[in-house]
Amino acid sequence: MIGVSLGGAAALLASPLDIDALVLESVYLDIHHAIHNRVTAKLGRLSSIPASLLLMQLQPRLGISPTELRPIDHMPHIECPVYVVSGAEDQHTTESETQAMFSAASDPKQLWLVDDAAHVDLLRIDSIEYQQRIVGFLDRHLRNDNNEAGKPSDASEQQSREF
Repeated sequence: MIGVSLGGAAALLASPLDIDALVLESVYLDIHHAIHNRVTAKLGRLSSIPASLLLMQLQPRLGISPTELRPIDHMPHIECPVYVVSGAEDQHTTESETQAMFSAASDPKQLWLVDDAAHVDLLRIDSIEYQQRIVGFLDRHLRNDNNEAGKPSDASEQQSREF
């Protein structure tokens, strides 16, 4: 499964999932960070008040507490290989937040911070490397007749800001 931005957050919030491998691209830690990062990207230093007002509306309007919208809390419980990917220039899901998502994941896991990429434009920045890395990860971890899920069929890994 490949979950991008809100799609990745939804996948984590819906876990446990019966999947062989999970790619999380540009996924926010929690709704607090997601809202504050997005409002800050538009308003700069003036973002604190409008972001807080948006967060306060979750419970009365949607019946959801901000504490229920924390994808990072589900990371340690994912029972398949995880590839955490984000743009190094992403203002919506920052590099430190991506590192935190990676740190929270159980092994086996991989991290790729894409240089010069912002939010969800990773494929556009370098489609060949994106395909090699993402398809390669899925190829190694998806079940097939000759390979159990989660067990790499090829131990070689590229090293380019990959941890």
